[in-house]
Amino acid sequence: LSEATGGQAFYPRFQTEYPDIYDNISKQLRHQYSIGFAPSNLKRDGKFHKLRVEVPDLDLNKDGKKDGLKARHKKGYYAPKS
Repeated sequence: LSEATGGQAFYPRFQTEYPDIYDNISKQLRHQYSIGFAPSNLKRDGKFHKLRVEVPDLDLNKDGKKDGLKARHKKGYYAPKS
């Protein structure tokens, strides 16, 4: 469910893992962006339409290595049904 909606799930096995999980969530919340989407296909078919979001592999901090940025997003949407 979390992957389909663009989220992430954590499965800690030990209580000592919680601080790293909280730190990870905190960083993600500070570095999130919102993007919009308007489909060019306006069919009202009620079907699931896949989405693909691509992020170019850039060296944003100029250290000579690609940063390996990734977008976590919904896998698609259901078109309205007429």
